[in-house]
Amino acid sequence: MSAVDDLKSYGQIADAHADGIRKLTPAFQALYDSMSDVQKKNADLIFWTDHHHSATKG
Repeated sequence: MSAVDDLKSYGQIADAHADGIRKLTPAFQALYDSMSDVQKKNADLIFWTDHHHSATKG
């Protein structure tokens, strides 16, 4: 696989991931809306922590 082929493959994976997130978001929104304030704070903390750990990895 050439470097260009590798980039194309990575782009396809990134697109598939983004599509999955777009499909998940409405279902998660309904769940999140049904949570208590404490549950929402915990979910927010988990998502915030995960994003910030992922951003610093590499």
